[in-house]
Order: sequence, then C-alpha cells, then structure tokens
Amino acid sequence: MEKTAPLIADHPQPPLAEKLRIISFMGGDMGKFKAHDSETHAQAQAVGKAAKAGDGAGVILAFQKLQTSCYDCHREFRKPFVAHFYGAR
Repeated sequence: MEKTAPLIADHPQPPLAEKLRIISFMGGDMGKFKAHDSETHAQAQAVGKAAKAGDGAGVILAFQKLQTSCYDCHREFRKPFVAHFYGAR
C-alpha cells in the first residue's frame, strides 16, 4: 500500500491537448471535478502515510475514504464523460 498509494495520488496528467478537451467538456463543472480529484489525491496520500506508519486501522479507514472519493466522482461524471468521448455505452 505504501508504494501503490503514490501512484494514485500522483497519477500522470493527460497530454495538454487531451486536458484542454476535458476542460472544455467539463465547463462550469470543472471546479467540482477538480475537487473530487483533490479529495482522491489527499485520501491516497493518507493511505500511504498510514501504511508507512504501520497503522493497519488507519490504512483501512483511509482506503475506505479513497474508495468513496473515487465512487463519488465516477457517480457524478463517468456516464456523461464516457458518452461524450467514447459514444454511449
């Protein structure tokens, strides 16, 4: 968990052209999208920090919060995002 958490927290950014397409699509919802991303980043860091400290209960709690942050973003944005960029599925 200690080594994997930073891969989530510091995931690679999309290329500039793709990033601009996403920003354009998100429009006024970009602030909410970034808030979800920031929450996911923070929770992934918390998982890594708890793992490094050997705090099993802390890892479980932080991982639950990480899963919730991912779920919240996907619940709000995944369907319209996929439909826009990949066609309705």
